[in-house]
Amino acid sequence: MNPPWLKENSDKTGHWLEIALLCQPGAKKTEIQGEYADRLKIRIASPPVDGKANDELKKWFAKRLGLNNACIELISGESGKQKKLRVRQLSAQEMLKRLELT
Repeated sequence: MNPPWLKENSDKTGHWLEIALLCQPGAKKTEIQGEYADRLKIRIASPPVDGKANDELKKWFAKRLGLNNACIELISGESGKQKKLRVRQLSAQEMLKRLELT
């Protein structure tokens, strides 16, 4: 069973994961902080200025998951702390394993 912050979706175009996040920009380093209110809490080592924190978030997930940056898409929360990411090319179990959350 998946955690409440992780949903699997699919349609004619393929399969993807949707991750509900609570982000804290301006941290010393980008890292997962744990779960909070049905969201995965993540600290981001970039300020929330000119989209820098969003870019850092997507790059960090791509690197941790071993995916191309194009596989990670910010689908909501561009200017807020509550965000949703779409991740393609991974199963939920593989993603949890790569994030060391299993």
